[in-house]
Amino acid sequence: MTEGMRQNRGQKKLWIGMGLVLTFASGCEPLFGLAERLGIEMKWKSQSAGGKAGDPNAPTSEAGKRAQAHAELLREVYQVVTLEEPQDPQEFTGFLENLNQGGTLEGLYNGFTHSEVYRQREQKRVTVSDRTLPVFAKELVYLTLEQANPTIFTAEDALPLQRAVEPGVPEELGVPAGKSSDSKIAVIPRDIDKLAEHYEKLFARASFFTLKRVLADEAMKVFAIKASSPDALSEWYGAWASRTSKLGVNFGLELRNRGDEKFHADFAKKAAPDRVRWEVLNRVHRVLNATLPKSASPAPASSAVPKSP
Repeated sequence: MTEGMRQNRGQKKLWIGMGLVLTFASGCEPLFGLAERLGIEMKWKSQSAGGKAGDPNAPTSEAGKRAQAHAELLREVYQVVTLEEPQDPQEFTGFLENLNQGGTLEGLYNGFTHSEVYRQREQKRVTVSDRTLPVFAKELVYLTLEQANPTIFTAEDALPLQRAVEPGVPEELGVPAGKSSDSKIAVIPRDIDKLAEHYEKLFARASFFTLKRVLADEAMKVFAIKASSPDALSEWYGAWASRTSKLGVNFGLELRNRGDEKFHADFAKKAAPDRVRWEVLNRVHRVLNATLPKSASPAPASSAVPKSP
């Protein structure tokens, strides 16, 4: 065996012993099918998975169950955000190990959308439909109106990021390509319809992945504002999830598709903040993904673990 082959097998074995369940919700490719397609060697270790080697049943240990949940969630995040299945086993394993060791979903998400790889996606053109921009603008209006000091967007915000950065860093460390320091600041129209029209014009030439990043970043700003009060977050998320559930979008789980405002509000009150954060991001991305022509849209992905949204 050559050294290159040994390194390749070593990378594949990073997947071993994670204690992963190998099935997903109905309609999704099984994790073992994904692993086989990537050429990943999947084995079980009884000490981590709580079962016999080669046993396809769910792990019984807490560590195994946690790894299972992380793997299923990670796969959904990857597909919903990038419109692709994971292709690089070493990359996927790196993200998974980060979650297993206590990393946050927020950090993982920012790693996706403010990376060099995502920046390259923003620079490519994705075929969209006539619905994409109006839907983006309308959802951005809803998020704008939830903020006492909303973002003042300029034309430069419709451009791909010049450098890969995480939200919250000083602007000079990562600005949209072509943005200058003397950009004129636009005034936000007070009329809702005019504001939506304003956003449509402003982002008319933006790439699909730029629209996804901008809308999701604004959603995270609103989330941060509401999260300062559990009751405020619960009330906002319940109403927002109920409204988006009526858009005819498949959010990946039947429970997510429910229009019951109280159900979603109760979920936000009881769930861990990081889990609610992903539910917000999941809705934002899926709402935009649903506007793509079917040929460009990924198959719905969902996690079999959550019993609530």
